[in-house]
Formats: sequence, C-alpha cells, structure tokens
Amino acid sequence: MVEPQSWPRSIGAHLVPGILAFGFYVVASRMLTPRGLPPPFALFLTVLVVLIPYELGVLVHASRKSAGKADAQELIPYRERLPLLQYTVLVPLLLAWAFFCFFVIAPREERFLAEALFPWPPGWLAGAGSASTSRNAWIVTLVFGLVVNGLAAPLVEELYFRGYLLPRIPCTRRWSPLLNTILFSLYHLFSPWQNLARILAVAPIVYAVSWKRSISIGIAVHCLLNSIAMLLALRGALG
Repeated sequence: MVEPQSWPRSIGAHLVPGILAFGFYVVASRMLTPRGLPPPFALFLTVLVVLIPYELGVLVHASRKSAGKADAQELIPYRERLPLLQYTVLVPLLLAWAFFCFFVIAPREERFLAEALFPWPPGWLAGAGSASTSRNAWIVTLVFGLVVNGLAAPLVEELYFRGYLLPRIPCTRRWSPLLNTILFSLYHLFSPWQNLARILAVAPIVYAVSWKRSISIGIAVHCLLNSIAMLLALRGALG
C-alpha cells in the first residue's frame, strides 16, 4: 500500500522542480537569446540540465530509501499492462483531444490572457527569437528539442508526476487526478497563459492513468504529443 504524502510535501514535490527550472531558464534565455539562439533552446537546455536530473534524482532517492522494505516494488504502482485494443482506442482519443486543446484553445487563451493579464513577458520569455536568430539556429534548436522535449522529458515527467506523485496525493482517487493536473500545469511557470488549455488537455490523460492504473497510457500520449509538435515545428523551419 502506497503511503500518502503530507499536503505541503505533495504540493512542494509538484512545484519545486518548476520553480528551479524557471530560475535557470530566465538566466539561460537572457544569456543565449542575444547570441542568436531562440528561447526554446534555453527551455530545452533547462529540461536537460534541471528538470530531468531533479525528477530522476527524486525517484532514485525514493527507491534507495525504500530498498529492502515490503513496499520497495511500489515506487511506481500504476504499472498495469493493458490489452492492445485499449491502447489503440484510448491513446488516439486522448491525443486528438490534447491537440485540439493546444492548437485551438491555447492560441485563443494566450491572446486573451497576454492582453488582459500577462502583457509583461519580454520576447525571450514569450518564445520569440531575436532579429539575429538564423534558420540554422532554429533547426538545431528543434532537433535538440525533439530528443529532449519530445522523448526524454515526457518519459521522465510521466514517471515522476503520474507514476510517483499521483498515487501519493493525500485525497481520494476521484480528486487526486484533478489536483495532479492542476499542479502539473502550474509547474510550467514559463507559460502561465496556457494553464487552461493545458489543464483541459492533460486532465483526461491523468484520469485514464488513474482509472487503468497504467502510466504507459500517459507516457504514450505525452511522448506522441510532444514529438509530433516538435516534428511539425521542424517541418515548418525546413520548409
């Protein structure tokens, strides 16, 4: 049986990596953008240097801490194997809904909130490159992002947020997926103007993981979503 975390510990475990990453991202963006690299490069570098090591470090520490105990195999309890048919139904449906949220709802949310609540972000934070950003710099950035943000980050985030943190939220399984979704969205401090679309996109995925007790659903959808988005951006840069 997985032991729930306290509320402060659970909330902190969700948000602290985002706070650390945001601080690194601000510094990296201000250093790299004037040198011709687009802000996404600093973001992907942040993922590689801060988020992945931090979240993997927590998992490794928790695994060592529980070594030898009866619950040593319950570090990530949602590991059920599902029939192939369920994957072929759930994954495309969740992926299609996530794309609708990020490509239809998110741009409208961003325009509204950027004007009403967040008019302050400088270009390096909002995602715009400098005038000296070259086509080659964008291509290198997007290839880098395909590996880091398309594959590595979604895998680690799903292990950390859905595999480790979700089962330990100190409330019922009815509400824990929603809380996990909201905290996961807030953890993306570099894009607060996408919280609504992100919550709408991620909530069904998290509920599916909890319902089926399988993080493989979240890993599949998250990796496909990020990878397809990076490939579309790369195609645009090449075209």
